[in-house]
Amino acid sequence: WLLLAGIYAFARTWLSPESSFVAALIFSTIPLAQAFFGTGYVDLPLALFGLLAFWSFLNWWKHESNDWLLLTAVFAGFGAAIKTLGGFSFLLLAVGFLCKLALAPSKKSFGRRFKAFLAFGGIASIFFLPWYLKTFLWTGNPVWPLYRPFFAWFGIDGSGTAFFNATLNELASGAGTGLGLRDLLLTPVTITFYGAK
Repeated sequence: WLLLAGIYAFARTWLSPESSFVAALIFSTIPLAQAFFGTGYVDLPLALFGLLAFWSFLNWWKHESNDWLLLTAVFAGFGAAIKTLGGFSFLLLAVGFLCKLALAPSKKSFGRRFKAFLAFGGIASIFFLPWYLKTFLWTGNPVWPLYRPFFAWFGIDGSGTAFFNATLNELASGAGTGLGLRDLLLTPVTITFYGAK
């Protein structure tokens, strides 16, 4: 319900009052979202924090207020802490801060925006870095089970223990989504068209 209310409010604020109900209705008809309604999975809270972080970022972009900066960092940090894939929202928002930095008309505004970029990264990191550190200590890979081949290039055994390997192989064999970078990039398409797998 919170996510649907967030979608409704976001669309009402940034699009039009007429489109707000339609936006929430469209999201509620997505089969994968329906499968997660009323469950303990973290995907809908992750989507909520991603939406709230993006909304806060748009307000920061418009007003450059420290309040919006703080909310953007907190929501992005929560999203990255909830699930490893939430880290991508954090990275996209960091790119957004860099874009605003590149558009600075003067040295003074450049300095202010650079401080905002650092504050965003520092505040968000408070929320997600402990979880990434714990995962690194357990498996040797801070974003396990992602990017195992990447860490192998540097001589790091990011595969974790035998238990984690067995768990990953069992999950991956049933999911049908794959483990490589190509599979990760195709995740939105895979989930949309093959969500039942």
